Amino acid sequence: MVRIANLSYDTYFKYLMEDTMAARVLLSALLRRKVVSLTQMRNEISSVTKESDGVELNMLRLDFGAVILDEKGERRSVHIELQKTRGEGDAMQFSQYIGPHYQDMSLADDDGKAIPLIEIYILGHNLPDVKIDEAVLYAKPQLTNVHNEPIPFEGSSEYIDGLTHSLIIVQLPKVKNVKKEGSILNVLLSFFAYNDNSKTIEVPEAESYSLEDKESLEVRLVQLRLENAVGAKELMRDIDLELEVQRELVKRIEEKRKFEQMAREKAEVEKENQEMERKNQELTRKKAEVEKENQEIERKNQELTREKAEVERKNAEIERKNAEIERKNQEMAEMMERERQEREKEREEKEKAEQEREKAMAVAIRALYATGKGVDEIAGMLGVKREDVEMIVG
Repeated sequence: MVRIANLSYDTYFKYLMEDTMAARVLLSALLRRKVVSLTQMRNEISSVTKESDGVELNMLRLDFGAVILDEKGERRSVHIELQKTRGEGDAMQFSQYIGPHYQDMSLADDDGKAIPLIEIYILGHNLPDVKIDEAVLYAKPQLTNVHNEPIPFEGSSEYIDGLTHSLIIVQLPKVKNVKKEGSILNVLLSFFAYNDNSKTIEVPEAESYSLEDKESLEVRLVQLRLENAVGAKELMRDIDLELEVQRELVKRIEEKRKFEQMAREKAEVEKENQEMERKNQELTRKKAEVEKENQEIERKNQELTREKAEVERKNAEIERKNAEIERKNQEMAEMMERERQEREKEREEKEKAEQEREKAMAVAIRALYATGKGVDEIAGMLGVKREDVEMIVG
């Protein structure tokens, strides 16, 4: 076994890709095409803010000029844009780099023709809108006619190559489902221990994998680069800073979720208050109608004072209506009381459910702690604050 740097950290991944030979190995595996030559054009870690909620996202962006061998074994120049993030992002944050690419005249060959673009996204989260268990996804433009039938096409076209691009997506949380044998890509993906917060990991030696000799040498080349990264002081400082930034991002996301929960609860209370106000207005309206009826009854009593029998008849009718009104008022009062009791019961049930959830979380934390898990690891596994874990385990 050898101990190497965990590639899920941007700092270590950036360090690996700064080595041209190691970068060619990884990119060749991802592209499924041999990368003959490689030139790094841009290397940066930037912070992008989502306008919708103000949450920042750390993003590693690497740009390469490359020559690859196509399906026919012919050399072909391509431009590779690789973007990597450990946090949750959305499509707009990644796509903001694509527009400038098509406007950059420097990304053309000697004849002024556009160089084909290949986008690689290494995501620290699963795709939010689809459920696909595959760790690596490939999307390539397909020419069709008006009947959506594929059109056979060989060779290259300046328009097609310049205005479309191929896409590769790596879902790091799905890497744990990838078998470590069978291909060099599977082996290299196992170096992304996304679900392990450890800065370093132990992996088998390159010769232990079921690979061809040439591929074993390429894996060993990558392992050597990552072995050198372990314990490098300049990288450790960057890793500590990356972890600090990541913890702050997680904290902000959690605060945002709590704020959204409070907003939802406030909206529900406001909705209940509006419903109560509507019912009060309905009661007021009915009361006004009752008062109006009483006034009409009184007026009729005054008009019918001349005939005693008629007055007695109308008085009986009035008593009947008053009894109906009283019954309606009683029913309304009982209905309001039932609704109040139901709301109280619902509130008590929510409080009980929350208490049960907290007890279950405490049991889980103590169980993990009893197995030797650290406070930070438990907090990461269960998505809770470190101080909450410390409070429970003492």
